[in-house]
Amino acid sequence: YVVEKIESKGSGYKSKAILACLDDEQHDIGARIINDLLSLKGYEVYFIGSNTGKEQILKAYTALAPDFCALSISNYYHLTKLQKTIDYLKENTDGKCRILVGGYAISNTPEIEKKVFPDMFLKDVKDLDQISEVLK
Repeated sequence: YVVEKIESKGSGYKSKAILACLDDEQHDIGARIINDLLSLKGYEVYFIGSNTGKEQILKAYTALAPDFCALSISNYYHLTKLQKTIDYLKENTDGKCRILVGGYAISNTPEIEKKVFPDMFLKDVKDLDQISEVLK
């Protein structure tokens, strides 16, 4: 269904995205759903997998030159790792890498805005409609 809908729209992509789960994050179902939803909204999306280290995310960013990277995190214990990944990507791209974060740990951590500092939080599927505002 997703491929059929995308093909019927043609190839007029809005922008390009990388989607990944942090290393030690095995739960990728939510990320895969977001991959499909972004594709249906007209984004060219590359899901590079679960359990993906920050170095591999950087390599994908360098190779694919996306407009943003979306990172999925389900485990609360990985919030520190998430911030280190955000810092690593920002430092190694001169701040050019736009980073969006979502997942169970993001949606269900009180005051998450005081713990990690991405360009955008994706706490609800409705937030996908706001991505273009962040990319301006």
